[in-house]
Amino acid sequence: PKDNKSSSASIDKDTKKDNDSKKDNDSKTEDNKKPDEEKPSNQLPKNVKTDAQLSEIVGYWEGTILFTRMEGFENIPEEDLPPGLDMKEAIAEIMASPAPMVIEFEEDGNWELDIDIMEGMLIGSNDYDREEYEFSPLIIKKLDNGSFNVGYSEKVDEDGISGEAQLLLSGSVVEEDGELSIKGTFLISLEEDGIVITEEGEYTVFPQE
Repeated sequence: PKDNKSSSASIDKDTKKDNDSKKDNDSKTEDNKKPDEEKPSNQLPKNVKTDAQLSEIVGYWEGTILFTRMEGFENIPEEDLPPGLDMKEAIAEIMASPAPMVIEFEEDGNWELDIDIMEGMLIGSNDYDREEYEFSPLIIKKLDNGSFNVGYSEKVDEDGISGEAQLLLSGSVVEEDGELSIKGTFLISLEEDGIVITEEGEYTVFPQE
């Protein structure tokens, strides 16, 4: 897919201890935030084409995504990482500059995105639990005032692994100087055996002929 001090010398010190404990507990709560608590930014970009329809975004769109959050990777056991990979360095490199991204929208609202980072990230509306849902909950049914927002979460409990996964994708059709683009946010979070991994980014893509 995040000190307790003891003192009986004065009330001030005891109060400080309580505050430190509260901060520590708040920090732990934040670090262990479950995927279903994750929420991407809902702020819309400027110049949204509010009358845009789903049919207008059908096809391939290409651009970049800038990751603003990549958390929890430091908790992955070293033996589970590719040999010789410095995860801290890799994450710093990914977050330093936008990564290439391609997304395809289909007429029926299905979509698939491909982000070129590390070994690649390929995710789409077909990535859902077919035993739980008859139809994909990630399909974009329509644009609401030029925007869409789809999300999905599922519990994982197989092969001795338990946890929860979440996927969120939002986007708005933007028109600037006669040129169309889609700007939005992408978030994926995975909680597995107590380790929470979160990746979130802001993307801008343009239509391809």
